[in-house]
Amino acid sequence: MEFILSVTFKFINYEKQRYMKPLCENGNHIYRF
Repeated sequence: MEFILSVTFKFINYEKQRYMKPLCENGNHIYRF
């Protein structure tokens, strides 16, 4: 179970970095799940 959560968290983190990178570069640290 912990392994699945870890993989899911990494996937969500990857998606956030991919989609939210432009906002982070503009100084807007907004994370939408």
